[in-house]
Amino acid sequence: MENYDLKCQSWISLSVGEIANEIIHSSYLMVLDSNEPNCESGILVASDWNMQRRLLHFSESTLDEIFQKVLADQIYIAKDTWDPVTNSVSHSRLS
Repeated sequence: MENYDLKCQSWISLSVGEIANEIIHSSYLMVLDSNEPNCESGILVASDWNMQRRLLHFSESTLDEIFQKVLADQIYIAKDTWDPVTNSVSHSRLS
């Protein structure tokens, strides 16, 4: 287990899919309330994939923004194809 310095933060850019994978594959998921001295309320995520490198913090406002993007997402065209020669499946989604 890594001992993270919560006072030494940096910013990274993740897509909604990458955030979902971090949460799905989390080894540790901790809910922070407003009484924590070094972090804003939200959740801390340490994923199986990146636990040695980083601990992600999502504030309540960031989580709300992510949820709103997911709920507002709409797919207008969906296409799935299967190639019997290679036995591979491909897909495309346009929103």
